[in-house]
Amino acid sequence: MEYLLKILLLDEDCNDLYSFLVNDNVLANVIKICRSIDYKKGLEFFLQIGSDRIDNINKSYIDLFPLALIIAISLGVPYINRVSYRFSKHYIEHYLDNISEVEFIERIRNLGLEIERSDGCFSESDLYIAKNNTIVRICYKYRIHFISYLKAVQNLSSTEILWGLPTVYLYRGYVLIENREKVARIFMEYLRNSISNRIKAVSMTCNDTRNLLPNLIKRISSIDQELGNDISNFIKSLNSNNLVVDNKVLKPSKDVQYTDNLSVVNIAEVFKDIKSLISFSENFFPPCIQSILKALITGENLTHHQRFALATFLINLNINIDEILNIFRHSPDFNEKMTRYQLEHLAGLRGSKRRYLPYNCQTMKTLGMCSNECNVKNPLHYTAKKLRSFKQS
Repeated sequence: MEYLLKILLLDEDCNDLYSFLVNDNVLANVIKICRSIDYKKGLEFFLQIGSDRIDNINKSYIDLFPLALIIAISLGVPYINRVSYRFSKHYIEHYLDNISEVEFIERIRNLGLEIERSDGCFSESDLYIAKNNTIVRICYKYRIHFISYLKAVQNLSSTEILWGLPTVYLYRGYVLIENREKVARIFMEYLRNSISNRIKAVSMTCNDTRNLLPNLIKRISSIDQELGNDISNFIKSLNSNNLVVDNKVLKPSKDVQYTDNLSVVNIAEVFKDIKSLISFSENFFPPCIQSILKALITGENLTHHQRFALATFLINLNINIDEILNIFRHSPDFNEKMTRYQLEHLAGLRGSKRRYLPYNCQTMKTLGMCSNECNVKNPLHYTAKKLRSFKQS
């Protein structure tokens, strides 16, 4: 595992990485694993297809990572982000959980995140006063320089407010951390970003990423024709549902027809799948929402505000929660249970039963999500205006 990580983070170009991923020993091990377990579930796990559950995962799945990575490189950025996220999560939960504290810190440092641990406390702070009037204090045993911390959580802090610099304990230039679980979460994010950025950079040096996968399938087929055919069919099924080609969102179909009575009330009726939503968005969504939607589909990790804006916009177009959930599956850190809960809360189906509206245009500009002058006050007004123009034309 450590060797695999170092290869991922240090290989200089596409040929070096590919040579490692398909060397005879790695390839033989991949074929062995494919023959001994349900390899499709393993690939679906890494490519984040279907359930997002990570418990009861077969530890042997890690041996499928070279195959999953080549598939991801061939399919584009969204899949590279997903594979990087799943690999990092798998590594943290299956390889770092049960090792000693000394080895835990050593592995993190060896993989590039500068962290320090104290046998005592770098600092303490009051937590609360107990019933017997004793003060319960927090001991901060770990610290990371704030620059290293910001690099590690740059995406996490924009999606989960808990990790932003204003909400952590900053002391003499270091972010102080009180427990191992938080350190593991920070390191997972650091590892995910490092792997994802590295693989994207290396894959850019490939003369033709389209040949990576066919060449691998040929090598597998030369050893096991049936397995090669089976893997090839599995990949074809992924391609048929892939919304991204060469890291660009598929263009909307020119053949889509809309009925004359189309309105905000019945918009959901035209959405048969995500591709039809993309087609509709090109014609009827404001530029700000189009931009967020495309960022999500191409595998970017949206900020908290972007997620809120997109979710509330779609909810107020009366799009089914399940359909919105499927759109958010493209997020590299997708969690079905949490996402469903949040969508239902925003739709007024949980909690206060209040249905939330999207940010107005002024707020969107303040948050840096709008740079156009659409002459409307709310993104929903833009769609309603476009629909009226469509009906009159």
